[in-house]
Amino acid sequence: MAFLYCRPTCTPSDFALLITGRAIERARLLEERQEAERVRQGAELKSALLSSFGHDLRTRFHHVRLQACD
Repeated sequence: MAFLYCRPTCTPSDFALLITGRAIERARLLEERQEAERVRQGAELKSALLSSFGHDLRTRFHHVRLQACD
């Protein structure tokens, strides 16, 4: 854990505010990390869906084209 610096004239309530500020900052960073992970997962799902959809379309188009050539 990082060292919390408080001036020698800090009161216990000053120290408590410092600790509370650190906890709030840590919670904010955790939320940002979780949001970034959700965005990354969404992008992966979108990419996989588009790839699969594209493959299905190419396969069907290929079959239609083969039938048209017969």
